[in-house]
Amino acid sequence: MDNGVLVEVKDLKKYFSVETGFVEKLLTKERNFVKAVDDVSFSIKKGEVMGLCGESGCGKTTMGRLIMRLEDVTDGNIYFDGQDITNLSGSELTRFRPNMQMVFQDPHASLNPRMSVGESIGHSLAVQKLGNKRERKERVREVMKRVALTPVDDIIVRHPHLLSGGQKQRVVLARALVVNPKLVVADEPIAMADVSVRALILELMLELKKDFDLTYLFITHDLATAKYICDRIAVMYLGVIVELGDIDEVFMNPAHPYTEALLSAVPVPDPKARRQHKIPRGEIPSAVSPPPGCRFHTRCPIAIEICKKVKPEMIDIRKGHYVACHLAK
Repeated sequence: MDNGVLVEVKDLKKYFSVETGFVEKLLTKERNFVKAVDDVSFSIKKGEVMGLCGESGCGKTTMGRLIMRLEDVTDGNIYFDGQDITNLSGSELTRFRPNMQMVFQDPHASLNPRMSVGESIGHSLAVQKLGNKRERKERVREVMKRVALTPVDDIIVRHPHLLSGGQKQRVVLARALVVNPKLVVADEPIAMADVSVRALILELMLELKKDFDLTYLFITHDLATAKYICDRIAVMYLGVIVELGDIDEVFMNPAHPYTEALLSAVPVPDPKARRQHKIPRGEIPSAVSPPPGCRFHTRCPIAIEICKKVKPEMIDIRKGHYVACHLAK
């Protein structure tokens, strides 16, 4: 593996079994699966912000949970800093946890209502048995100051219901950073925050990245946010990656019709500007029985016969700009 790569996923698959009724189980032995992630490969470089974008249900959150080993892999491999972590479990996985932490989409739901701010942030230190009680308290206060949870003496004893949305988001950031991880998986980290504080949280994340020497996997459905914070971007559709490359290259020269459609919906800061929204036709197919060939062909305005039959391979159309499309130039 390249020394500049922190995370690499190879041919990753995650299938969820579809539960059926008792009678249906008696009548048929066939089992259906939701193909949430289906044969995906990509890497995250050390020190970068890698964006993972797509519509709801495309598999991006499942991908983040697989990398975090919160879900078991159906097939494929996950490598972290050269180590295969695909099958880590039990005490091995517990010892490995400090290397990567996750910021969940809903900070309120991810905080224990019975624990104070100080207890929530310091809990992972206690689990990992890092430092003594006094050292853990000092570490908690230090991280709280760094994410602007001040005055510390007031906020450290509060419970989640006494915090604002922005404060809760800072708490989950502090909880992730307190163990000095190498990777932070941020799943829609500003989706639940007020519009007025979203830019502040993004700025804080970039400052923390520099201060703590972090690598981010930034999961979002908002390409405008991705443009602001990400170095590279991977676009997912129905469990597969359809385009991947440097953020500026993908925004300036989108090569997949789905990426073009997503970009056409990004607002521009000009009231006189008029953009043609290339909204894909039809409904998103079921992940239980995805279309053959290119999964986007049922909604693609330029699909041809080969798109319906042959799965497109990821090809490098420019240096580091990959796309899975038969018609990409």
